[in-house]
Amino acid sequence: MGFRWFVQNSARRWGVKGYVKNHGDGSVQILACGEAEILAQFTEAIRQGNGFSLVRGLEVEELQQNTEYEDFIIV
Repeated sequence: MGFRWFVQNSARRWGVKGYVKNHGDGSVQILACGEAEILAQFTEAIRQGNGFSLVRGLEVEELQQNTEYEDFIIV
């Protein structure tokens, strides 16, 4: 199971909306929208990884964004 698929599956389980995408340098960007408590739990699940991936670091930045997402997708 790939990391982006794991993130998407986790997001859908928690009811989080947004997207996940790879960058050329090997990093992964996740934009996640939801309630603060749910996002905290989702973030912790991502930090732990899926057993097939190694999460070396996680930077969290709160954005003031008006875009609404209907689902959580892999870009």
